[in-house]
Amino acid sequence: LKLSKFVMESSLGCVKLPMNCKFTDLTNYEYDLSGLHRPQGDAWFVANEQNMLIRMNICGPLRYAGIASECKDKESQICGRILSDDDLSYGAVLVDKHVEGDLVKARLVHGSLCPRNAAIALSTNLSWRCSFEEKNPKLVGVHDCSIEISWETPRACPRSIIGSHTLNIHDQLGNRDLTALCGVDRIHLLDASSSIRYNPCSTLESPCAHAKNVSACLHVGKREMILGYYKAEKLRSENGILSAKYVGEDCGRLSISFICDYNALVTGEVSVKIIHSNCIYDMSIATPRVCAARLDRRRNGEDACITISNGLLYNLTSLSLANRNYKYQDRKNNTEYAVNICNPIVTEPTAVCKVDSAICMNNLNEPNFKHRFFRIGVYPGKLQIENGQAQLVYTNGDICANGKFASATIAFICSKGHEDAPTFVKTEDCHYEFIWKTRHSCPTNVSVNYERPTSCTVPFGSSFLNLTSVESKMFQLSYEDHANFTFNICHDSYMVTYADGRKDTFRTLRKTDGESLQFTVDMHCNSKLKSWNVVKILFECKASDEEVFELASTENCTAYVRCRSKMFCMERFISLKEKIVNGIGTFVEKFATRWSYDKIPVPTNTADEANAETAVIDSEILEATSASPLPQHTLESLCIIRIGSREIRLNNFVPMTMLSQTGNQYSIGMEAGSKQRCGNYICKGNTTLATLNTCPLVTGDGSNSNVQLIFNGTLVKNRPFVTTVVLKCNDSMRRSEVSSENDTSLTLFYPLEEVCLPPVESSTGVILGCTVAALILSFVIIVTYYCYRRRRKYGLLECVDKSAMRLYTRDTQA
Repeated sequence: LKLSKFVMESSLGCVKLPMNCKFTDLTNYEYDLSGLHRPQGDAWFVANEQNMLIRMNICGPLRYAGIASECKDKESQICGRILSDDDLSYGAVLVDKHVEGDLVKARLVHGSLCPRNAAIALSTNLSWRCSFEEKNPKLVGVHDCSIEISWETPRACPRSIIGSHTLNIHDQLGNRDLTALCGVDRIHLLDASSSIRYNPCSTLESPCAHAKNVSACLHVGKREMILGYYKAEKLRSENGILSAKYVGEDCGRLSISFICDYNALVTGEVSVKIIHSNCIYDMSIATPRVCAARLDRRRNGEDACITISNGLLYNLTSLSLANRNYKYQDRKNNTEYAVNICNPIVTEPTAVCKVDSAICMNNLNEPNFKHRFFRIGVYPGKLQIENGQAQLVYTNGDICANGKFASATIAFICSKGHEDAPTFVKTEDCHYEFIWKTRHSCPTNVSVNYERPTSCTVPFGSSFLNLTSVESKMFQLSYEDHANFTFNICHDSYMVTYADGRKDTFRTLRKTDGESLQFTVDMHCNSKLKSWNVVKILFECKASDEEVFELASTENCTAYVRCRSKMFCMERFISLKEKIVNGIGTFVEKFATRWSYDKIPVPTNTADEANAETAVIDSEILEATSASPLPQHTLESLCIIRIGSREIRLNNFVPMTMLSQTGNQYSIGMEAGSKQRCGNYICKGNTTLATLNTCPLVTGDGSNSNVQLIFNGTLVKNRPFVTTVVLKCNDSMRRSEVSSENDTSLTLFYPLEEVCLPPVESSTGVILGCTVAALILSFVIIVTYYCYRRRRKYGLLECVDKSAMRLYTRDTQA
């Protein structure tokens, strides 16, 4: 048998660098070994017990000085004296990359001829394991014509990377749909002269710098710069964190991070960080679409955050976080727990569990991302009362080693003086136990009129409003004449009827702020076209047997709908009256009959005057606390304060301007549409702080005749701004003043005669008045007698000149 060897030279046989050392397993986890390549000639030294000199590179050939020709000619990736006294190549081509369990495996083939079998080429079997630290490769086995090497390295740690050609993505956390961000071009103002125009779903509607294939454009004055060209991949999930990256001309770059925030607008709230001016920008878009798809706290008719037991109300909603989690670090076991209440956890780099997770455990000892996070229970859980204390029980978590599903119990301890974070206690049989000391778990007494929450109730303060009587009522809204939307006040879904007759049903985010009910729909809004993607239902009293739904206005992408029913004339007053009494009970008790708002419904049966008076006071409280954004013409009659027999229209306040200590100029009392200042009711320079589109909350403290008008909800720099106007008796002040100011609030003093308290009428006042009068009369008699004696003795008369306000002496005989 004669063995012949042939060599063919070709460019196809050359090693192409860099070699592709990335691959993805069947579960969409990516492994990238290219970081192990050393291109400058330095080699990895393979550790072994025999102290053999074995050099190794990966994802490319060895290039060290003095390399043996046998290894150099074969473009070897591993070279050494293992099976012979000469340097031999133990593999030049990396093949068969795959994952077995937690090991990444591959083979290096086409090495030198095997000294023990000339028909076989030498090869190397490689296995990598994910670790926190970089360790050298290690020789673990030697066979007839092959060797085995193991390697612990961070480069073998997987990453979950999934790209999507739409803004709808499905990764290991679940499905997240961000298509509500699609639509017309979006514009974010950087300052007075620059802005970013972008479209995360498509190309821009108009060119940027004469280019059409653009998704992000920087405007600086009249100059345009391309921050990002359009690309097919719209959205990327990297270890559960959503982002999009754009590359433009020259240094232009735009990175967008999508952040979970349950309280943000569905279409997103934007902030931008400038990395390099006129060049590189990082944008963050906060939206609830990054969070869990469903926010319903109720399961089988039971609310997981609010319940009533033995006449006590337990309400945990104050513990809910919108854009972060509670954290507890168990240093003993080196684990960290992320917890949220009344919302699923917020996805962040240290809490990457499925979006419906109630508690997420981060094992800080685990370098492998696939095993680092563990879901302990699924939201919303069940609220139980044990021995007067609230407990939240979560089940159906990830599967433990014993085959059971993980579960957890959070035992709340009412602690009015000490506020703590959730604390891990122990785990037993895959059940985790936590305790939480907080004042928010303390129960409150409730009236017998309060009902246990049902599937159609909304919280009102510390009460509930049962909407069962209007559960069968539907209301419709049209959207730019393209479709009709049908809503049910008690359902978490809505139906869309298109112009061609097609119908679809979608899930909505339904939540309450304690004074209204809000639906969020999945579509883009263009405020210039009076479109909307939020529907806010305002509950109003109507003294009739018919429930009425009517569209009030459309502002800032919100459609305001009035729901009028006689049921709101009773149940709502209970909660509102309790709120007022808790806050300013003394003031309301003494002066409620002096305050009212115009055109308030009053009882038709006035036989019982006591009940009628109570109903009138309740009506006053209702309208005084109303903060429903309605059109200007309907509010003109509502924004009237009646003090005694006098009526004061808020839009008739005498206009005043004032300067703060920081030099800011404020104005109050300007009519809507006025050319002065910003043309609205309360302004800071040219910026609107408050309008009369919303009647303010009216409160007082019962002392110093102070009455407060609180305007809520105006956004300044994307943050809610509260303006408080304190009406003071003009006996003590004549001009308006700035009391305090900061980034989120402003307090003004405004002089008004009508808030001066009437004279005190009491027996104590009468006695005091009589005593003072007697003293004055006695003083006058004594002075008169003294003057008479002096005149008889000296012939002089002492008088008081009222014009000069001084004493002088005149000779009566002159």
